[in-house]
Amino acid sequence: MKIALEKSNYSRVKNLSEDFVKVCKNLCDENKSILESLANLEPKNES
Repeated sequence: MKIALEKSNYSRVKNLSEDFVKVCKNLCDENKSILESLANLEPKNES
């Protein structure tokens, strides 16, 4: 995105930014799911 911005390719920057937001959201959701699964697998501390 920074390279496109430096080259004044503003429409490309906008498209890349929109794609980045979608990917970021998908990865954040996936990470949350993985962390929830991990929490369910870890033994509980029964002290």
